[in-house]
Amino acid sequence: MNKILSLQELLDAGPLMYPLLLCSVVVLALAIERAWFFARYRSKASFISGEKLLLTIAGQSFQQREEQLSLWLEELRMALQKRCRVLQLFGALAPLLGLLGTVLGIITMFQEVSQHSGPVTPALLASGMWQAMSTTAIGLVIAIPALALGQGLLLLSTLKLEELGLKLSQLNCQLVEAKNDSD
Repeated sequence: MNKILSLQELLDAGPLMYPLLLCSVVVLALAIERAWFFARYRSKASFISGEKLLLTIAGQSFQQREEQLSLWLEELRMALQKRCRVLQLFGALAPLLGLLGTVLGIITMFQEVSQHSGPVTPALLASGMWQAMSTTAIGLVIAIPALALGQGLLLLSTLKLEELGLKLSQLNCQLVEAKNDSD
C-alpha cells in the first residue's frame, strides 16, 4: 500500500530534513521567478532594443559599435542567466545534505544496535535506515530538477544570445555597407 508522507513524518526523519526543506523552498522560489522571467522575455523586443542601440550609435566606427553591442549583450546575458548558478548551487548542495543525512542515519542505526543486548531485528534497524534513505531520496528529488532547470536555462539563454548577437552583427555589417554605398 502506497502512503503519502506528511510533512511532519518527513521532518521526523532527521535533523537534515530542515535544511533540505529550506533548499526545496529556495529552489521552488528560484524556479518560479525564472519561469516568470522567461515567460515575459521576448526575443523580438530584445532585437528591437539592440537595433535601436545600433541606429543610435550609427555614426561611430564599426569597432566602436561592436564594442557597444558586446557590452549591451553582456548586460542582457546577465539578466537572462541571473540566478541560474544559484539553482545549480542548490542542486549540488541538496544531495550532499542527503548524503550527510544518510551517514547520520547509519550512525544512529549502529548506536541503537550497540546499545541493544538482544538479537538484532529489522525493527531495530528501521529508524536509522529510514533517516538514511529518506534524506538521500529528498536530496535527490531537490537536486535533479534544480540542476536540470539551472543548466537548461543557461543553455536556452546562450542560444537566444547567440542568435541575437548574430542578427545584430549582421545589421552592423549592413550599416557599414550602407555607409560605403552612400560615400
